[in-house]
This record gives sequence, C-alpha cells and structure tokens, in this order.
Amino acid sequence: MLWSGALQVVCMVGNDVSSRNHKCLHNEAKAHFVWENDSVFRSHFDRNDDTGGLTMAYDNDNIFAKILRGEIPSEKLYEDDDTYVFMDIMPRVDGHCLVIPKTPARNMLDASPEQLAACLATVQKMGHAVMKAFGAEGVTVQQFNEAAGGQEVFHLHYHILPRHAGVPLRAPGQMADFDVLKEQAEKIRAAL
Repeated sequence: MLWSGALQVVCMVGNDVSSRNHKCLHNEAKAHFVWENDSVFRSHFDRNDDTGGLTMAYDNDNIFAKILRGEIPSEKLYEDDDTYVFMDIMPRVDGHCLVIPKTPARNMLDASPEQLAACLATVQKMGHAVMKAFGAEGVTVQQFNEAAGGQEVFHLHYHILPRHAGVPLRAPGQMADFDVLKEQAEKIRAAL
C-alpha cells in the first residue's frame, strides 16, 4: 500500500455514496473509506519511511505483547534473544505453536529484515522439533497480514502445525485442554 497524494475516493457513509478528494491508502484504482476527517485517518496509520507506505499503528496492548511482558501466561517452548515460541491455546492440530519476535512488529509488512530473519530461523528450528515430537510427515507454516489477510492478533506471528497425510485441521476457535497442551509442550521441548 502506498501513500498517495490527493486522490478521488469513493466514500460510503450509510447508503450515501459521494466522491471527495482526500489523502488515502491506495492499492487499486479506487478505494472505499468512511472519512470523518484527515486527523482521524492519520491517527490510525503510521508512515513507513523505508517503503514510503503506511501501516496500521502497533498496539502495545495486544495479547502477544502482554505475553512477552509476562502479564498473561503462556506455555513456553523456546526462547532466544530475538524470538519467543509458545503453544497455541486454540490449536488446529496437536503441537500447534506460535513463533513471535520479541520486539514490536504488527506483521511482516512493517517488520524489519532482522525481525523476519530471526523469526524464520526459529520457524525452521520449531518445524523440525514438532515433526520429530509428533512423528509428523510435514509441517504447515501460516502467517497472516492485516484483517483482510486473516490476521487476528496484530503482532507478527507464525503458526507452526505438524501435519500427517489425510488428517484435516480442526475447526478454529476451539480451546485446548491445558493438561493435554502441557503434555504436548513437553514432547516438543524434548525434541529441541
């Protein structure tokens, strides 16, 4: 997404559609936004001077930031200077874990190359560990960016899912049994 000058944007307010000239995020010929005023828009976005683009602001109160600060418990699997790995409490498969950077990054769109490199090195390490721990034949790695891309927690994270042929993913949003989660975590830590 690039910061553009004055663009003509289709603004939808209720059923009223009108055209106005405003600064906006633009990745297609036209975009749809509800505009209160320019300051409201600017308050929700930060300029990314490296790319000239805009990204949504990082929220220091997101759940993963709270986990990193120790305000919310997690089942830790691995930690190094740059990354933290823990069990997903709503696992899609046994052994489903998350890799996050220890420093703020909303997603890969605003992460530094160093954050991305550190995360991917840990993703690879954890991919091997979960495959070994669960006798998996493969691993699925998922990473989502912004709400339209499927992101729900706005701190960069990678889902690591050990996979077996013919075994589908469980439906999302099902809370884990924490005793089972702890047993699975022990298996992964032993495989590291």
